[in-house]
Amino acid sequence: MMRFTQLILKLLASWLVCGGLVACAAEDPLPPQKPLLWKVTAPDGTLKGYVFGTIHLGDPRVAKIQPVVRDAVKSSNVLVTEIHMDADASAKAAAASMLPADEKRNLADFLPDETEAKLDAELKRIFPMFSVQAPPFNRMQVWSVMVTVPILEPMLEYPGAPGVDERLVQIAKKHQMELDALETVDEQLGALSDYPVDDLVKMLDLTLDGMAKSRELDQGNQTEKMILSYRKGDLEALAASSDWNEELYGVPEPVFVKQFMKALVDDRNVRMVERTLERYQKRPEDVFFVAVGALHLPGETGLIQGLERGGYLVERVAVGKLEAAAAN
Repeated sequence: MMRFTQLILKLLASWLVCGGLVACAAEDPLPPQKPLLWKVTAPDGTLKGYVFGTIHLGDPRVAKIQPVVRDAVKSSNVLVTEIHMDADASAKAAAASMLPADEKRNLADFLPDETEAKLDAELKRIFPMFSVQAPPFNRMQVWSVMVTVPILEPMLEYPGAPGVDERLVQIAKKHQMELDALETVDEQLGALSDYPVDDLVKMLDLTLDGMAKSRELDQGNQTEKMILSYRKGDLEALAASSDWNEELYGVPEPVFVKQFMKALVDDRNVRMVERTLERYQKRPEDVFFVAVGALHLPGETGLIQGLERGGYLVERVAVGKLEAAAAN
């Protein structure tokens, strides 16, 4: 779930507004029950910072910041996100998700007729005015459509609403913290944009089939399941939601899907771990609050095990722990 999907929705937000074509749901006053927050300390007990799993959605059920997370941000002096959250990075990411201005073909020209028909039906199901042939979808890259469509429906409930990452940046700016990033926009989007278009079309087709089959089996929206897992702080369930569902798709995981997920998650995890460790070593006096998508935390390549292999103690922070320490 990449941040640029929010940028796509901001293109729609100018005419899909609360009280207009899309109704906004009432804000849930409760933040996530158990935030995905870990404290990182050096062998000598020195606090190196925190690692926090985000979810790139503006839904207030997940985007409202838990007090323990807010306290951890304020006790750090550098906020590190996946990419810089500034206007230049946002503009570059938004531009990369669309076909180049000099590209004469539209999205439909890259899709087989059957895939185009399935995508068009899915878009119209989500909102009657959406279409493969209508802006902004007609100018979207295949990879951009593939990652946007599965989360488009829940995200439209809060068009343009700030996500978890953006809210963290707001807190950091308020407290005049340094802002840093683990990746460049080109590095992050390279896992998607550099992938063969034919394979991306196959994955889009599989995605659309999976969404339809999930509704047929009454299994609910996959993004909603992720939201509920995130609210519970269940990292294992959240990670499992990204695993290939052979029962749903009816076939073993294709090789090109495995390769894609490796590029999207595992390869980037290695880079994130290396660059976090570099910051710890080169700037021992600083305390870093590292916020990345939650799926970059678990597993052998994830940040938790990666930092532990680097010699650091990584402990999950319980709700109320920082507040209790501050009171003492």
